Amino acid sequence: MTIVHRVHNFYQFDLTLATSLADARGRVFVMTFGSEDPETGESWCPDSRAGMPLIRKAIEKVSNATLLECPTGDKTEWKDPNNPYRHHKLLKASRIPTIYEISHDGKRVLQQLVEKEVTEDNLNKFIENNGDSVGVWRVGVGYQGWTLAFVLTVVFAAFFFTTTRY
Repeated sequence: MTIVHRVHNFYQFDLTLATSLADARGRVFVMTFGSEDPETGESWCPDSRAGMPLIRKAIEKVSNATLLECPTGDKTEWKDPNNPYRHHKLLKASRIPTIYEISHDGKRVLQQLVEKEVTEDNLNKFIENNGDSVGVWRVGVGYQGWTLAFVLTVVFAAFFFTTTRY
């Protein structure tokens, strides 16, 4: 059974996340998306309209999951560069919808899928991954943490061996 919490106001997000992490018996997910129109119940964002049902369906497959649903505002609020979800220390939302898996200590995003990456296939991989990786796994892109570490190692080695004299 999935427990769903709707965060109606950004300023409730940190408290809701902390409470959810403390009470969680399983994995914790956060979904950011374009707010729904009160008259139609549909998100103003076409990618959110397409992705939200897929995300909810995928999370339902995870036993004891907790999902925080975080509407980011109407189109004007979301497009504002000062939207608080864009600057949150953990989320740093850049596009919507985004699904994040949060570490149990609440200090790291274990994995995420962003906007067009939210497909049924990618969500199945996301769920199967079980958040076991260290760093941020972007299913549609690849494991960026290891790629960055590899590149930095190569650059450091090249610098070291070209500047060191024996």
